[in-house]
Amino acid sequence: MRKHHFNSLVFNALCSQCETDSVIIHQRMIDLPEVGKTLRINSYCENCHVNSSEFVPFHDKKNSVFKFLINDKLDLNAKVIKSQDCTFRIPELGVELEPGPESQAEIINVEGVLSNITLALDYEYGSNKLSNDIARIRKGKKKVTLVLDDPMGVSRVIPRKS
Repeated sequence: MRKHHFNSLVFNALCSQCETDSVIIHQRMIDLPEVGKTLRINSYCENCHVNSSEFVPFHDKKNSVFKFLINDKLDLNAKVIKSQDCTFRIPELGVELEPGPESQAEIINVEGVLSNITLALDYEYGSNKLSNDIARIRKGKKKVTLVLDDPMGVSRVIPRKS
């Protein structure tokens, strides 16, 4: 193990995909807005190029439900902090996207969440039956509520400042 000059801990590990000793893992303590002290773990395999990110909060795990109203196109740029255990729901559409076994913590925006929901619906049903509704949301012509249900209590939406 070696200590990186940016207060990161960097070390190598075995890759679960290609089974080589080619994974570089970076661990760094960060302070996320509205979440607090969090350990960020990034791993990257130099052989097969598989990468992942994980965020581990340093607080008691307490289920949280965060609701964000998508009113217009500007809301699509709001930042979403998502734990690997977060479930997304859009009650107005009857949509629920639960985390799968490969789910990772990530920081994306509301547009990215809509894209993930679209991909999941396409995968599950072949053609997305809700594509017109999602297109209307993206154009700011349909208001919906994005619900983040997180047993870790980390996931939330950070609206853009006007």
